[in-house]
Amino acid sequence: MKKESIFLILIILCVTIMVIYNQVESSVKIEGNNNSSIRWNNTQKNYLADRGEITLGIPEDLLYLLIEEEDGSYQQGFLYDYLTEIFRPTGKTLRLVPIASSILGVKSEDLERLDCLISEVTNPIRNQSEIIDFSVPILKTKGSLFVRWDFIKGDKSLDSKKPLSNKGLALENDLQTEKIPDLKYKGETVYFTSEKTIETMIERGLSEEWDFVAGNQQAIALALQKNETTNSYLDQGVSIYQRNVCIIVPKGQKALYSIISNLLNEQDFQPILTQLQGKWYGLPSSFVAESPFIDLFLVIIIIFGGVLGVFFIYYNSNKNLYEELRTRMEELVSSQNEMRTTFNGVSYLMAELDRQGTVLDINKAFLEFLDERRQDIIDKSFMDIWSLTNDVKQKITGAIEETSINKTSINLEINDRNQIFEVGVFPINNPKNQLEKILFIANDVTSVRAAKRQIIQDNKMIAVGQLAAGVAHEIRNPLGIIRNYCYLLKTMDPKDSEKRTLALQVIEKSVETSGNIINNLLNFSRISTSDKEVVWIKQHFDSILFLHEQKTLDQGIIIEIDSHEDFQVQILKESFNMILVNLISNAIDASTEGGEIKIKLKKKKDSFTVSVKDYGSGIPRKYMDSIYNPFFTTKTRKKGNGLGLYIVYNEVQKMNGTINLSSEEGYGTEFYLEFPLEILEGSSKIE
Repeated sequence: MKKESIFLILIILCVTIMVIYNQVESSVKIEGNNNSSIRWNNTQKNYLADRGEITLGIPEDLLYLLIEEEDGSYQQGFLYDYLTEIFRPTGKTLRLVPIASSILGVKSEDLERLDCLISEVTNPIRNQSEIIDFSVPILKTKGSLFVRWDFIKGDKSLDSKKPLSNKGLALENDLQTEKIPDLKYKGETVYFTSEKTIETMIERGLSEEWDFVAGNQQAIALALQKNETTNSYLDQGVSIYQRNVCIIVPKGQKALYSIISNLLNEQDFQPILTQLQGKWYGLPSSFVAESPFIDLFLVIIIIFGGVLGVFFIYYNSNKNLYEELRTRMEELVSSQNEMRTTFNGVSYLMAELDRQGTVLDINKAFLEFLDERRQDIIDKSFMDIWSLTNDVKQKITGAIEETSINKTSINLEINDRNQIFEVGVFPINNPKNQLEKILFIANDVTSVRAAKRQIIQDNKMIAVGQLAAGVAHEIRNPLGIIRNYCYLLKTMDPKDSEKRTLALQVIEKSVETSGNIINNLLNFSRISTSDKEVVWIKQHFDSILFLHEQKTLDQGIIIEIDSHEDFQVQILKESFNMILVNLISNAIDASTEGGEIKIKLKKKKDSFTVSVKDYGSGIPRKYMDSIYNPFFTTKTRKKGNGLGLYIVYNEVQKMNGTINLSSEEGYGTEFYLEFPLEILEGSSKIE
């Protein structure tokens, strides 16, 4: 024999030894191994000791992985062998119990009668996390689209296939949980009819010549193989869904859940899966052939073996990298699905825009608000899909342009046809920190603002009621004067013009006094507006104190205003009135009879301050963190409703001010407020 042939044979022997070695290394003997390295704790040992066997529910969707016995049991098949290997370290027998399909949700009666069950995990099952726990995935299933090809007899060219009718079959549960109803084939929508099982779907599809079938890729392939019609439907490789198959345990079964977690975490089942697939579904056969041209054959074998060896070495060296990449891709898909679910699940109006304001995506809440379909909105200008007034459109367009240019977030409030929206425009940057998209978010706060305004108005009415007695007394005095001078006019000498003139002047002054009292009360009780007004601060305080005059006189309380000058400010007058009335009323209520209240006004460079101090009983330390909470009060039900300081705090924030509190039990309380100083240029007090 030539040296070249010997050398080639040696190379073949080396390649063969490598292949055999690799086969031996990767093979796994499927036999009992109770000498497991898993150590059970006492709780787990007690649980296993109390169990003669472990009952495990198998849904209809996974029965294709089992073989049914004559007595109706399932003790053979790929899935049975695989589960047996998983639970082998427990030393317990498995009993597989068929259950109804569970991808639409796990049934409580199955959880009560079974130790656990396995299922493909879908969104309806994830939503039952309060009653069930999941293991890590033990299998993965994939959904795909199969197309039927009917060729003219004797001619198998693709150009002669019969036209498709765009009708297909799919499982009923898949139509409810997956994206099958939206599938398209070559741009045309496929209309699916539901079936109960894969077997009935394939039988009906073959007998009635349906053009499409969709569902579990492996289950359909096995059903076609079982019917000996493998080439009747061709897999198009369309990934409809990917599901993890997990072991599901009732929420209360902590011992069993920990046992299953240990079983899956402590063992590597990938080699077992590989060998079981070969056992039950077959693997490609070895390359075996005979040829008289032995040298050529050896060369081909060596080349093939060399390529296979290089591929094997490359594969093993990069296996971890591929596995990590696959895991990251799965995490990315899962994250994208979660973000899509969140995007469509929130009640806010959300849309993704490009830098020119074109709609790239829009969530379900926004579509329902617009009463439009997604396909009619995408790729349109954002300003064209939402009917807004021109002023509002200009505000939103300006915010989008500013975000696009400066990559900054913009928050604003818009009012459109009796609706109020809080709007946010946010930049979405790519990994290179370049603006990729713009996120628009809007929240309808009309009802919230209306409710808040109603609370404030109700509190005003309560305060008006509390002031009514004093106001009535103040009006009674000038009315008495008017009555007396009217009587004097009736009885005086008609020729005495000097007394008549004096009487009329007194009457006019009394009418003016009554009018001022009523105007002050009406101005206070009217609904607040957002318009700013210019006031002289000390004069304004005098008008507010006038409303409390009778109450302070009855209790002998002295109110002292400390202000070096009267200065002019531009404020939200109605908000400021609410703040003063509530603080002064609280100070009067806290003061004892004959007490004193001090009010200090001070003008600073860019702000002015107001302090209201009483010398009453003070606020207990335990209540200090609660006084601004709505409906919190230490007064009796008839004296307070718990809204005063809550409204004070909100109105101070509305005026861009700050409020601080200093109180000591037995020594009184002081509220200190500071507001921005807005002065009109060139203003002066008119006497």
